[in-house]
Amino acid sequence: MEPGPQEPPQPAARGFGRLLHRAREPIRLPLPTIAWERALFLGVAAVIGVYAGMAAGLFAQSIRFVQIVLFRGREVAFALFGSGRSAWIASFRDRFSHARWHVEFAALALLALALVFAAEALAARKPDWLPRFEVHRVRAVALAGALGLWLYYPLVLLTVFNATFHETSGGLYAMAVQAPIWVRVLAPAFGALAAGLIVRYVSPESGGHGVVEVMEAIHLRGRQLRGRIAVWKSLAAGLVIGSGGSAGREGPVVHLGGAVAASLGRFLALPRRETAVLLACGAGAGIAASFQAPLAGAMFALEIVLGDFGVSRFAPIVLSCVTATATSRALLGGGTELRPVSWTLQHSGEIAVYLALGIAAGGAGMLYIRSIYAAEELFSGHAGGRIGQVLGRLRPEFRAAAGGLIVGLLALLTPRVLGTGIESMNAALAGELAFGALALTFALKLAATAATLGSGSPGGSFSRRRSWAPCSAARSDRRFTGPCRR
Repeated sequence: MEPGPQEPPQPAARGFGRLLHRAREPIRLPLPTIAWERALFLGVAAVIGVYAGMAAGLFAQSIRFVQIVLFRGREVAFALFGSGRSAWIASFRDRFSHARWHVEFAALALLALALVFAAEALAARKPDWLPRFEVHRVRAVALAGALGLWLYYPLVLLTVFNATFHETSGGLYAMAVQAPIWVRVLAPAFGALAAGLIVRYVSPESGGHGVVEVMEAIHLRGRQLRGRIAVWKSLAAGLVIGSGGSAGREGPVVHLGGAVAASLGRFLALPRRETAVLLACGAGAGIAASFQAPLAGAMFALEIVLGDFGVSRFAPIVLSCVTATATSRALLGGGTELRPVSWTLQHSGEIAVYLALGIAAGGAGMLYIRSIYAAEELFSGHAGGRIGQVLGRLRPEFRAAAGGLIVGLLALLTPRVLGTGIESMNAALAGELAFGALALTFALKLAATAATLGSGSPGGSFSRRRSWAPCSAARSDRRFTGPCRR
């Protein structure tokens, strides 16, 4: 029996066979090209670390500047415009001459520019070795790195200015204790009002806490971080925290690092997967620069922000965190505001105490999140009865000012509720606070933080806020500064 005519292969089967054949073939990309792409990617990660370190230093010194102007305004006016001008100029000159200028930063910037000229010359003579597209990428990375390094020197000037006021050595707590009562009450409201006006009229997208926006840009399509928004967000958060608002400064630094990473990813036309890694580099570098802890920043980026412990992601994130820490230490003088504590395990029974402490800390974290949710309900008018209805009818900037006023009134009981609370943590670590003072500070600080963040003031926080406005209204009204319910 003769075989019948065979049916022609189906297009789908033929296409699947072609894909299977290509999958079995070796990679055609030459190894030098792979190494070049990897080196360029690591260079971008290092540049992000430089910017994150600079952002941490800039944010810390900007907060200190706002604190000096608000809580030491009379002394500032006397030093700059009064009879103490000559003494202040002499102090400024002395500190200016003894400042750490780190000439190696300028040398590295010049070396990066020299690399650009060398790459352009090589591309002109050997186009097969280095295509023109790669020259543009090298130029972008080198110029961004040089600009980030040169930002160090304006920050030194701001640091020297802040250091001329010796009263700032005790932090915000010492300044608030010595300030007039009316300043202690009204300063947080003034800072929150100024930040609310910036968010409402200048940059409506600058609201929020910072960390959540970076995570959404990584895991959700259509979410992008803009450098302009990050700058305005940092300015608004600096006004809130510097005036005494109870919020953290890590969120804006993380947002700045992520914005730099997103901008470089868009300019270099990188795929979404590599851009997500750069965003994680920026977030981890922000944490590393804030706490001077590169390993903690890397673990935060891998576990919390990216959610992936891939080996290919580990190297750029660690490099970015180490670079951010080194830059921040050069700017902050090699230390952090948090006092180090020498600790040794004296008895194995202490482990049970630490276990109980961990459980209590977890419960405090849940209480913290619920208190912020309750404050958001109150200021949005969804709870609190008549008071909530009155607050809900206020414009966003006036709601933020009302939250700042609540913080100022709580500061009448204890000034430790103002600012980030780093002074209270140092005092507790040194054993300077009794149990009653600790309990009072915990309760009032919790209320002050809820009032600050729940009223809509921009500031740092690692929690995800609840949303009350519908998304359609939030997108149609650019003046809306809060999140939306999905």
